[in-house]
Amino acid sequence: MPLFIVGTPIGNLKDISQRALETLRESDIVLCESEERLRRLTGNLAITIKRFMTFREENRKRVTPEIIRYLKENQSISLVSDAGMPSVSDPGSFLINEVFENNLPVFLVPGPTAFASALSACGFTAKESLFAGFLPRKRKEIDELFGFCRQRDTLLVFYESPERILNTLQILEQSDPLCTVFIAREMTKQHEELLRGSPQELTGHLSGRTIKGEITVVVRFSPKKNETGYDPELLKILLEQRLGTKTIARILADYYQLSAGSIYNEIIRNKD
Repeated sequence: MPLFIVGTPIGNLKDISQRALETLRESDIVLCESEERLRRLTGNLAITIKRFMTFREENRKRVTPEIIRYLKENQSISLVSDAGMPSVSDPGSFLINEVFENNLPVFLVPGPTAFASALSACGFTAKESLFAGFLPRKRKEIDELFGFCRQRDTLLVFYESPERILNTLQILEQSDPLCTVFIAREMTKQHEELLRGSPQELTGHLSGRTIKGEITVVVRFSPKKNETGYDPELLKILLEQRLGTKTIARILADYYQLSAGSIYNEIIRNKD
């Protein structure tokens, strides 16, 4: 029997598909990160699971041979994560790779994914996007990642904890104060919050609050410095922020070490 990769809701229970419900109900075994969370989910969905089995980072190497054996014995097994699609930020990919290596079939039952949902809602455009999971812990590695995305005009998508989000905004402010940040907190849940602005603006909005819940961040970096003058895409971004012409000219002049007066006159000419 195949291994079914089953997507579950990232928040709103109504987002689960009919096919996912049927697959979970009919599976001989459902692999989960947390049996408690899955029991709560299936209880709310009013479905009965035949057998639960935990599969997480700590036990993946130990239980994977047993799971492979069950599959070879023609048992139907489904893999779920705590929320969203399995193997995005959990050890599911380890098992899936072993299933392929044993020439066993894998079936996909897709569902919501936090990073794809955030990309859909942020309103940013770019030639490409990069999902980084959680940011590295070392500042040097974070700076390298930000620099790579900025150089390539790549949207960066990552997950962040409530405890670290203000620190991350501070790093973004230091690295690229003109970037635009989209924060999706508790997507599809009762207290869903979608915020967009500069690192400084979002820091002001979140400071002094008790921040809770799951957070997905999308960053649109400002254009890389152009030695021949300012980048017109950066001007477009600043105009979208409804800033005054003098303020925009001053920002561009400071950023590119150019004449504020010349930039101001050029903006006026283009407006006319």
